[in-house]
Amino acid sequence: MKKYEVLGKSACLGAGMILHLTEQQAAVRRDCLTQKNGNYIVNIPVYFKKGEIIGIVAGDVSKSLMPLLKETSRTDSPNKNSSKNNTNAENEENLEKNNDSPSDFPKMKHVGFGNYDVFDKDGEKITDKPVTKQEAETLLKNLSNNEE
Repeated sequence: MKKYEVLGKSACLGAGMILHLTEQQAAVRRDCLTQKNGNYIVNIPVYFKKGEIIGIVAGDVSKSLMPLLKETSRTDSPNKNSSKNNTNAENEENLEKNNDSPSDFPKMKHVGFGNYDVFDKDGEKITDKPVTKQEAETLLKNLSNNEE
């Protein structure tokens, strides 16, 4: 089971997924769910609001939902995470730093739905919000021209 926190305004999970929810979460959505073995089967798509933690036992999370969710833990192998002292945010930050050498910047990074973030030569994000691919390429071109 993977646990996710909803980052977007809301996230819709489709029929057929098996979720691990609190009693309070399930009670609000009781008309859309069927309880089975302590988990809930989604019969009709259900929405979760920003900040809610949901456990996904079975079913694939669509790519379109991934920008709206952040994996908070994986409980199918408890010993796997017990030796780690870093939070998920620290792990993601370390992963970003380890994967990007100074020569990788400036660059643009796809963040979903055809949108990109742009990073300057120091690895600092220069876009306040994701931009289209064309806008990102223009920003990169301008950054490269300024460095010469």
